Amino acid sequence: MYTTWNRVMQDSRPSTCPIAEVIASTLSGSSPTIEGLRAFAANDSIAASTAERCHASKSVKRTPQTTPRVRVEHMVLLEMSITPLGAGESVSRYVAECVEIIDGSGLDYELHAMGTIVEGELDQVLDVMRRCIEHVAQHSDRVTCAAKLDFRRGHTGRIRSKVASVEQKLGRAARKR
Repeated sequence: MYTTWNRVMQDSRPSTCPIAEVIASTLSGSSPTIEGLRAFAANDSIAASTAERCHASKSVKRTPQTTPRVRVEHMVLLEMSITPLGAGESVSRYVAECVEIIDGSGLDYELHAMGTIVEGELDQVLDVMRRCIEHVAQHSDRVTCAAKLDFRRGHTGRIRSKVASVEQKLGRAARKR
């Protein structure tokens, strides 16, 4: 599988196959073409075999080099809980220090009893989580992190909108203490 994937990636030029172009551009950090994104979104499974079939197909039309590029936002909600082991029962000091790091990032966030939710682009929220882990690790030889990501392209403000959607379906505000 690796050899096949490697060959597809080496043989795929951005104008050859929309699916291979999206995969190659994502891995290289550049932006895929609109045609590539449409082909990417139309497929349930993007795997080496899919890219290879597309690449080998004679029916795939070549995308002109002048195709406009679009930036794909990878908006996510990241819920994280970082715990220094051996720091005793209360870790609120470390939570407060991490909240300062998160707040300094400029990203939208919400602190709750079991962790913190941060919203932003994938690389931004992962960087904030990394910085929090590294900060806590300065005070503890062992740190655990439980993290959960909710990836949804093109949607923002979901920290509040997800709750608002549930409250709308309830027909009332969710119970808060």
